[in-house]
Amino acid sequence: CNVTVSYTHPGHGDVVNVHVWLPLEKDAWNRRFMGLGGGGFVVGEVDGDAPSAAIQEGYVAAVTDGGHLASTPPDVWALRSPGNLDWPQLVNFGYRSLHELAVVGKAVLKGYYEEEERYSYFKGCSTGGRQGLAVAQKYPGDFDGVLSMCPAVEFPAMVTSLYFGQLVMQWRGHWPSGCELGAIVAAGVEECDLGDGKGDGIIGRVGECGFDVRSAEGREFACEGADGRKIEGRVSRAAVEVVEEVVGGVLDDEGRAMFPSYVPGTQFAGFLAMMNSVCQDEADRTRCKGVPFSVADEWIRLFIEKDPAFEPEKMSRETFRDVFRRGVEEFDSVIGTPVPDLRRFRERGGKVLMWHGMADQAISIKIGRGLYEKAKGIETKRGVEIEGFWRYFEVPGVNHCVSMTGAPFPWSALKKLRSWVENGVAPGQLDAR
Repeated sequence: CNVTVSYTHPGHGDVVNVHVWLPLEKDAWNRRFMGLGGGGFVVGEVDGDAPSAAIQEGYVAAVTDGGHLASTPPDVWALRSPGNLDWPQLVNFGYRSLHELAVVGKAVLKGYYEEEERYSYFKGCSTGGRQGLAVAQKYPGDFDGVLSMCPAVEFPAMVTSLYFGQLVMQWRGHWPSGCELGAIVAAGVEECDLGDGKGDGIIGRVGECGFDVRSAEGREFACEGADGRKIEGRVSRAAVEVVEEVVGGVLDDEGRAMFPSYVPGTQFAGFLAMMNSVCQDEADRTRCKGVPFSVADEWIRLFIEKDPAFEPEKMSRETFRDVFRRGVEEFDSVIGTPVPDLRRFRERGGKVLMWHGMADQAISIKIGRGLYEKAKGIETKRGVEIEGFWRYFEVPGVNHCVSMTGAPFPWSALKKLRSWVENGVAPGQLDAR
């Protein structure tokens, strides 16, 4: 059974839709409520597979569109007019609609079954992972457990940084092919793979290997290009210099890192990667055009610059640093999740299970690790061991929310979270297959 509730915030001109999916018969309900997150600028996939999968497992599942459909691009809803941001929509996206999802979903559940849920959970990856942490911090009574996967935390800085690879290629006038970039990635995997003693083609200890990108120069590569023709050659110095600057990260005027960058094993081209391009001639990598990640392009144009006609690809290094800073200053408080203080959630008995793929090509593992260490520092100063309510796992070889390389995926995470919340059994590991 699907119940859709539509409502508006007076004076804001928005219409928010919460979709609640319920097992038709009460006997099929497991007495649990599940809130589901979104991805990118999508607050929730109201017509996605996640609600259907959840009710098949006995949950009542709820998802919100936050005021705009998944099929509606930010060009339509982000601005009321050029230069005039639609702040209520951004607040909906940042956190407000998530609380309302819990309130509306639980009310529908109670009305349908004439009984309240015993436990409630929130599950999400990427934007959904950020949403879970945001709702735990701002509305600690909404959920008993949060499963946060590859969370898009520090959103303003993180999304702006996703354009960096495109600009480096533009600045240097060289766009390495996906095949050549793949050869550089393979060199990193070969050098760092044995860090865990397994030699299985998966880096198991990210951060413990000092791979030098320059060592990949001259490495042979061969694969099929976008036009179907075979591409072969050796990794060029120009390609190495581009990748070296990208992995060096966004730097300030004095050469200090402004944001974490990628680690060995991260893909630079392909699905959700940051260095995709198209060329007039696959053999000539100097006459090409970058293909930016749409979320980064939209974020810079519409939210930071508030100008649909702005051309991010024309930014200089100085302009990019300025755009980066302005985005953080203006939006961190609304959507950044910059200070992971979940004290109120902890005091209510809430649990967080968070994992991040080590080969995440969109949100670097360094971001998830940094967030957890920051939260750990906050709790340690209070004399609290964070592992008592928040467990964090790093998953070798897994990409952004999926495993594209065949690496084992932690399908058991939700089951582990439930056991922790309901039976007090804290997860010591995540089973993967």
